[in-house]
Amino acid sequence: MGALYDKLKCFFKGEMVENEPMSNHTSFGIGGPAEVYCRPKDEEDLSRVARFAHSEGIQTLTLGNGTNLLVKDGGVSGIVIHPAVQTVVLDSDMLNVGSALSLRDLLDFCVENSLSGLEFMAGIPGSVGGALAMNAGAYGRWFGEKVLLYKGVRVDGEVVERKVREGEFSYRRWDGAYGMIIEAVKVAMERSRPEAVRSRILEYLEKRRKSQPIGERSAGSVFKNPANDHAGALLDRAGLKGLREGDAEISSIHANFIVNNGQATARDVLRLIDIAKESVLESFGIELELEIQVVGRD
Repeated sequence: MGALYDKLKCFFKGEMVENEPMSNHTSFGIGGPAEVYCRPKDEEDLSRVARFAHSEGIQTLTLGNGTNLLVKDGGVSGIVIHPAVQTVVLDSDMLNVGSALSLRDLLDFCVENSLSGLEFMAGIPGSVGGALAMNAGAYGRWFGEKVLLYKGVRVDGEVVERKVREGEFSYRRWDGAYGMIIEAVKVAMERSRPEAVRSRILEYLEKRRKSQPIGERSAGSVFKNPANDHAGALLDRAGLKGLREGDAEISSIHANFIVNNGQATARDVLRLIDIAKESVLESFGIELELEIQVVGRD
């Protein structure tokens, strides 16, 4: 065992694996090994590992469901922390939700309990914590609009609970994402009839099925939409649909998705990203900004 693993096992109580392939934890199915991958047992366990990494100057990566993430082929140094809290509790018209709960499970709970307000999230993969970190959304709505407060552990191990401030969220951005490992959020909901909530969810799902490569291995939208335009439309107009590099392909259904058709590597995906950015800049004078997070070693 490596020195880092040996140090962690002296105090860490949760699940811990050395040299864990990150391809097992990303929707792309791509990624080299994490030096140490861990799932804390509880808040105290999470606080201890964060405090240890901070004091030792060890790199950490917080992992949700890995649906907006490209891990490079050389893997990740340090500690990958994967929070495990998946609870959901109804308190009047508010939900207290663990960060590791999937958005699909959250919406199922909403249907069962006649709660409306998050139907626009239907079909967005990933976890509640990941949705908060990137302020996920669709159709002009975003998750941050519904969040009242959040609880988490700072990189120095301090446990904090804070109300959301005005202006804290913007397009695909949350100002609190840096230096914070989210454990739970409180979300404002509205009462509705379960059949009405289910119907709206199905409508959003159908929209996605018609326009996105649902069921294929991808990390969702690769680029953010530039002001007054759509990244997918620009990439389509640049003639990039279907372009391949190894087993990675710019989707023929939606050009802002890159899919893994088999054994694609991060190098393949990054090559397509470079081609896409260069083509759009040359054709339209617009510099695309990544929406997915790219981490790790080459």
